[in-house]
Amino acid sequence: MTAQPIPVVFVAGVSRGIGAATAQTLLARDFQVVGASRSRPDFTHPRFQWIETDLNDDAAVGAAFSAVERTHGRLDGLINSAGQYYAGALEEHSMEQVQAQFDAYFFSVVRTIRAALPLLRAQHSGRIINIGSTACFAPIPFHSIYTASKFALQGLSEALRFELAPLGIQVTIVQTTSVATGAVAHVQLAPRAVADYAPARSHAIEAFRAGAGSGHDPLWLAQRIARLMSQARLAPSYRFGVLARFLYGLRNWAPATVLQDVTARAFLPRS
Repeated sequence: MTAQPIPVVFVAGVSRGIGAATAQTLLARDFQVVGASRSRPDFTHPRFQWIETDLNDDAAVGAAFSAVERTHGRLDGLINSAGQYYAGALEEHSMEQVQAQFDAYFFSVVRTIRAALPLLRAQHSGRIINIGSTACFAPIPFHSIYTASKFALQGLSEALRFELAPLGIQVTIVQTTSVATGAVAHVQLAPRAVADYAPARSHAIEAFRAGAGSGHDPLWLAQRIARLMSQARLAPSYRFGVLARFLYGLRNWAPATVLQDVTARAFLPRS
């Protein structure tokens, strides 16, 4: 009998947080993992290959997937978990920050998917898992460009699912509330402060930080993401956690004002 090849998964954004936890969980489940990031992760494993990659550089991303093809000759999964976020009122952000936010959560994902598709199409198999958040459907005040980038990722994932299904390639997006990745320590604030937005801005940012600081353990989410690599069929999206499912229910089955009221109570000061 011919031995089954070890499945190969490419994790974009592997240096820390959800990406690092997912890579290590997959390694524990006997996957071969290729990780891409600008910074070297703090773990090693015989089945782990790290490729220093700027996910905002076409040539670098293309070279990373060429290395996967040369080394492994196959690709079974792509997990997009890279990102960073910006906080502040839209008017306060520079256009450079708006571009950088979409680079982090949208254009880098487009770039890795485009680079992975020739290999996936040749196999007529594989799966793409994009890591979204509840911001895909539940806007966060004073995180407007973050929310917009997540909405864009949601739309991309849903449309791409139709394009790739006839080719044997499955696409899904994962949505959850805060995960305690330490990313709040790296939040970039808008470069200018407009007095009219205070104190609502400060209240919203602190509420977001508090939620992220006490959020789910990255390993909790990583275990659920890893399970998706072994499921026979993927749903269009997955909401992990009670709050994620609650917010999704409000978005889809309650009057629009209900989600607005819940969001205002969570992020804005009481008037």
